[in-house]
Amino acid sequence: TNNIAIGKDVLYSTVNAAGNVAIGQEAMYYVGRSSSDPAGDNHSNVAIGYQAMKGTAGGSRTQGQTNVAIGYQAMAEFDQADAADGSIEKNVCIGWGSGYYNSGKDNTFLGYATAYNAISLTGYSNVGIGTLAMFKLTSGSENIVIGPNCGYNLLSGDRNVVIGSRAAENLATGDKCVMIGYRPVCANADS
Repeated sequence: TNNIAIGKDVLYSTVNAAGNVAIGQEAMYYVGRSSSDPAGDNHSNVAIGYQAMKGTAGGSRTQGQTNVAIGYQAMAEFDQADAADGSIEKNVCIGWGSGYYNSGKDNTFLGYATAYNAISLTGYSNVGIGTLAMFKLTSGSENIVIGPNCGYNLLSGDRNVVIGSRAAENLATGDKCVMIGYRPVCANADS
């Protein structure tokens, strides 16, 4: 109830959703598919763009609350089954494909394909800003990554601060690294 839907197949298969804004073809298409889920599990989302917050067609329910996804396929394949604690909430994904597989919470991804290839991303409290930043992130949490291609291959590192063009581009895992500049390295890293 009280949803705003503008565009072809917007909120198409949505059940038990309240206070959402969805604009663009197939925005929030599969969100809240289970009729047994309470309406409170899927509310206060903003999805603007083609397939923004589309959700998944599988057997798992796709629920989210207080998320913002703006851009072509921003947060398109988020999936409740991948969420670490069952909640996908308080994420902001802005840009083409930003946070495409994001099923975490409290993440902010800004830029073209930021955290795009992060299959089943369950990490939380990450900030990724820049084209292809955090492109492959899966379970890393509390990272701050700023710059184009910055943290591109970062999969599971925690509490890293990475700033600069291509900074930590080949870092796969590593915790508590601070890297600033063009292609710096970290002593705590497995790259």
